[in-house]
Amino acid sequence: MMTTEVIIQQLRGLITRIRLIVFFQTAADCMLFYSFFRLLMSGATVQIFTTDFDRNTAMLLIFMLAMIDLCFSGIRRNYKRSGFNLINQLSGDLDQDEAAVVTKFDRMK
Repeated sequence: MMTTEVIIQQLRGLITRIRLIVFFQTAADCMLFYSFFRLLMSGATVQIFTTDFDRNTAMLLIFMLAMIDLCFSGIRRNYKRSGFNLINQLSGDLDQDEAAVVTKFDRMK
């Protein structure tokens, strides 16, 4: 069984990693929407990120971006699940700083 200090330290690390994953997922979402918009508004060739693609290659690129986004979502869900398992291991009363970390984790997306 882990001590409360170790659990809180692990939660702080998870909060940092979740923030990083949310940043990368937001970037992947923006690239995905941009690429999809460019595909919809184009003719035979699609210019995405200053590179010309034919429509089939552009759709493959959009599919790969969607898979990357899905992977980030799975990683974030796994981090959340790990954090909730850590929170369930906490026992006893928490001081103000520890309760703030738990509350901050609960508010994360």
